[in-house]
Amino acid sequence: MDHASGGFDRQTCWQRLLATVLTMLVLTAGGCGDSASTPDVMTKLVPVTGSLTFNGTAAPGAVLTLRPADGSTIPDNAFTSAVVGPDGKFEVRTSLSRSIGAGAVPGDYVVSISWVKPLKPHESDGEMTPELLPAKYQDPKVSPVKIKVEPGRNELPPLDLTP
Repeated sequence: MDHASGGFDRQTCWQRLLATVLTMLVLTAGGCGDSASTPDVMTKLVPVTGSLTFNGTAAPGAVLTLRPADGSTIPDNAFTSAVVGPDGKFEVRTSLSRSIGAGAVPGDYVVSISWVKPLKPHESDGEMTPELLPAKYQDPKVSPVKIKVEPGRNELPPLDLTP
C-alpha cells in the first residue's frame, strides 16, 4: 500500500520518526552551555591531569578527592575528584548537581585517596576488599598529598605513594 491512498508507508514513517528525534535533540541541546544558568564554580575550572602510583605501580581505580587545604568548602558545594585509569593517569573533574566539568577551581588542596580491588561481576558491595593504601592517604586531616592548582592548564608532578 502507498501513503497517498491512506495506507502504511514505512519510509515516510521512519522519516517522521527521525525528524521528531532530531527536533527533540536540537531543543534539548539548545539549553546546554547557557552561561546564565551555569553555576559560578563551573566557569572557574581549569584542567588538571596527573598520574598516581603506589610503590611505582599504577593504581587503577583509585579515587582521589580534592578538598581545599584551608578547610573551607569549594564554592557552590561542588565535589572535585578523579579516578585513576589502567595506565595510572587521571583527569580531575568537578561535579555540582547534574553538571560535571573537567578541572578544578584554582587553589591549594589536600588530596585523600582510596583504592580497593574492583569487585568481580558476581560480588556485591558487602564483599568489597579492604583498602590497598595505608590509612594516612585516606584521611584528609593527615594526608601528606597536597597539590596546588594554578590558573591555566595543570599537569601535576607524578604522585608516587609509598607504604
